[in-house]
Parts: sequence; C-alpha cells; structure tokens
Amino acid sequence: MNLPHAFSYVAAGLALTAAFLINPFTCLAQDLSPAAITSQEDALRAAIRKAEDARNAGDDANALTYYDAVIKGWPGAPVGYAGKGVVLMNRNRHRDALPLFEKAKQLAADKHTYQALIAATIFELSEFDRAIAAVNEAFTLGSKDPNLLVLRGIAYSRTREPEKALADFAAASAADPKLDRPYLEKGFSLLQ
Repeated sequence: MNLPHAFSYVAAGLALTAAFLINPFTCLAQDLSPAAITSQEDALRAAIRKAEDARNAGDDANALTYYDAVIKGWPGAPVGYAGKGVVLMNRNRHRDALPLFEKAKQLAADKHTYQALIAATIFELSEFDRAIAAVNEAFTLGSKDPNLLVLRGIAYSRTREPEKALADFAAASAADPKLDRPYLEKGFSLLQ
C-alpha cells in the first residue's frame, strides 16, 4: 500500500524546508565566531543542496553519499538524517528510515514535522495501531497538517474502525478544501 507516499513526500518537503529555518549551530555559537558559524552554515547548505539535487535527479546512491557526509560533518543537523530517511523510504526501506527520522526529531526544535515522517513510515510498515499513535503524537506536538488526518483515517479503516476513519476524512476535508482529492477519495473508498 503506497497511499502515504504522497503524504510522505509532502511531509518530507516540509521537514527539509523547516530544517533550513532551524540553526543547527546554535550549540556552537559560544565556541565559534559569527564568521565561522556563517561559513559552517554555508557549507551545510551546499552539502544539502548537493544531496537534494542528487535525490531530485533520481540518483539515490549519490544522494545517500551526500546525506551521509552531512550527518558526519554536522551530526547536530536534523536535515541530514531526514533527507537520508526520505531517500530510504523512496527505496521502500522503511525500517531503515525510521531510526533516521527518530534521530532528526530528537535533534530538532520542530518535532511535529519529524513526528509526521515517523507516522508515515510506521504506516508504510503496515503497523496501523502504531501509526495511529504516532499521528496522535504529531498532533500533540503541534501539527496542524490535514494530511495526517487522512493518514490516520486510512489507518483506522485498516483497524476496522470506520466511524473514526470517516471522522478523520471529514475533518481533513473541512480543514483543507484543496487537499489532494484523489488521496482523500481513496481513503473514503476504503470504507466501502
């Protein structure tokens, strides 16, 4: 079942974008001059750009190499772990991706974004009860993403809880009228 791939890609994009907004070097600020911090940030952004360019070109092998370099050079930057996790998810290596998303969440200030990736990964593993709990945690951490409602709704349909599934699909549709219709309709069709 690859329904959450659409969600995963959206969430991954949000996670990678959010990671750029978080300064991974604040812990170094007391030891480095502002110029050194800026230089480190520029190097990190360049390495991430190379990884993303490789991933977008479908060159997963080089993307993984670049993300490994980001993780090695900047172990406190959640974007390296999340980026590598997205590549692994694209290769259907969900079990390998999960600890990377968990590490990114541990390092990040924006925990709900990475929790959403964790939820999508657990869903891909067909562990629907755990996926529901992971989505609930993402909401507890502050997520407002209606895609999570769709994901949880599909998980509810798989655990034979159609009332909860319908409620989530309806809430997702109400929260974002522009939500990916085929994705939402697929969720509703699972209840029939």
